[in-house]
Formats: sequence, C-alpha cells, structure tokens
Amino acid sequence: MSTGIAETKSEAIRMALLKFAVDIGIIDEIKLLKGVRKELAKDKLFSDEILKKISDVKDESVSG
Repeated sequence: MSTGIAETKSEAIRMALLKFAVDIGIIDEIKLLKGVRKELAKDKLFSDEILKKISDVKDESVSG
C-alpha cells in the first residue's frame, strides 16, 4: 500500500531516522529546515511552493 510519503523503502527509512534524530535532539530542526529551504531553492521553485512543502513536512512529522 502506497501512502505517497516516500517513493522507496530506503527513502522511508532515511526519513524515519531523520525524524528520530530531530525528536531526540541529535539534529537541530531549525538548521535542518534551513538546509531544506536551501536545497529547494536550487530547484527554482516559487517561495510560496517552498514554504508549503516545508509546512507539509512539518505537518507529517507532527502527525507521524
């Protein structure tokens, strides 16, 4: 069953490990989000699209 969150099992595992690291304080969430914004900016997306993607990720991490 596909939920559309991760495209592969490997990606899902990376996402889970990243969330775990943020949850226990190994990785600073603010620095992580700044890095995500920087990478998304390379794709030349409009800023509102970038902010929506970041918001979606934050919503998933809270509900997940």
